[in-house]
Amino acid sequence: MKRKMKTAFFILSALVVTLFSSCSQLDNDGVVNNETQSGLKILLTDAPFPYGSVAEANIVIDGVSIRKEDDASTDDDESGWIELTPAITDPINLLDLQNGNVATLVEDTVIENGTYSEIRLHIASAEIVYTSEAGGGTEPMKIPSGTSSGLKIKIDGNLDVHGMNPTALILDFDVSRSFLVQGNPDNTGRYEGFKFKPVIRATAEDISGWVFGNVTFDDYDNANIPDVESLVVAVLDENGDTISSAKPDMTGYYAVIGLLPGNYVVACSAEGYDDVQLDAIVNAQEGTQVDIELTETLATVTGKVVISDGTTPLDGVSVNISGATTAFTATTGEDGTFEIGSIPPDSYTVTLAKDGYDGQTLPSFDLILGEVKDLGVITMSATAASTTTATGAN
Repeated sequence: MKRKMKTAFFILSALVVTLFSSCSQLDNDGVVNNETQSGLKILLTDAPFPYGSVAEANIVIDGVSIRKEDDASTDDDESGWIELTPAITDPINLLDLQNGNVATLVEDTVIENGTYSEIRLHIASAEIVYTSEAGGGTEPMKIPSGTSSGLKIKIDGNLDVHGMNPTALILDFDVSRSFLVQGNPDNTGRYEGFKFKPVIRATAEDISGWVFGNVTFDDYDNANIPDVESLVVAVLDENGDTISSAKPDMTGYYAVIGLLPGNYVVACSAEGYDDVQLDAIVNAQEGTQVDIELTETLATVTGKVVISDGTTPLDGVSVNISGATTAFTATTGEDGTFEIGSIPPDSYTVTLAKDGYDGQTLPSFDLILGEVKDLGVITMSATAASTTTATGAN
C-alpha cells in the first residue's frame, strides 16, 4: 500500500512599493510647482517563509532610489538615480507582512513625473531568527558584494507616474530563494546555515491585478484536518513556473497581489488531500476570486487484464468494485488496464465480466484513505462454448 505524494510549490514573499502622484506638485524648496513632480509613498508587504523553524526573516533597507526609462547615465554613474529616504530604519520582519498587509517604507516625498524602468534597494543587513523549538538565536547573513551599491530591479512593463492618478510599484521578494538553506535540518528543525541572495520581481500596480479567495476542507471523516495556516497557495504561469504565493490566515483567506494581466493557475496541496489546480484570468486593477476546496484523498484501485496466454491485453472488460454501501465500475482500455479512484474506506470485492470469457471474482480486501491498491495482472479465459464455436467454425 502507498499514499499519493503531494506536489510542493515554491514560496514567495512580496515588497509593495506604492508611488502616489497628485496635481499638487512641489519644487525643491517645497513650494507648489508646475506638474513636474508627484507625491511618493512606499509600502512594504510580504508573503510566507517556508520553514517552520524560522520565527523571523529580517532585513534592513537603508536606501531606495528609482531611475527613469530614458535616463542615459551608465551603471557607474549615480546622476540618473533619484534618491528616496526610507521611513523605516529598524529591521523589517518579512514574515509579519502577509496577504496585503503593508508597512510604509517611504512616505511624504516627491518624485518627478515620467516613466520609470528600474528601482534600487540598498539592503544593509539580513538575519534569520530561529523559533524556541529550534533552539532560538539569531543568524546574521553576509550581504553579497554585488549589492554594495544597491540591488537593481527592472520594472516589468515600466512604471508611469503622471499627475492626478495614484500608482504603485509592487516588488515581489522571493524569501525562499533569497534566504538559501545550507544543509539539512537537525531533529529540532535547525539548519546548518543560510546564504542571503536577494531575488525580487517588480510590477506596476496600475497594470496588474490580484487573486484572492478562501481555502476550505472537504474531509471524509473530519479527522486530522490540517492547520490552514500551514498551507501555501501558489500562482503559476502558463509554463507552470511559480510567480508568487500566499499563506492563508486562520480563517483560510489568502491574497496574491502584483500579477500582470493574463492566464494563471492557482494551486494548493496538503498531505492526505488531492492537489488542487484552478484556472484564473487576471485583469488590470481587478481582483479575481478563486476559492479552493481541498478534498481528502480517498483510495484508488488499479490493475491489468490479459487473456490466458498471460501477456495479451483484454479490452472491454467490465470491472465492478462493490462495498457494503457503495459500488464503482470501470472498463479496461486497449492496453487492458483500468483505474478507479475516489473510493472511500471499506471492505471491497472485485468482479470482472466480458462476453465470451469466464467471469472472475477476486478475494475481498480492505481499503484505507489515500491508498493506491494495484491488483496486478488478472487473467481471463475464453468460455468453453466460445472455444467450441470457434473450433467448429474452423
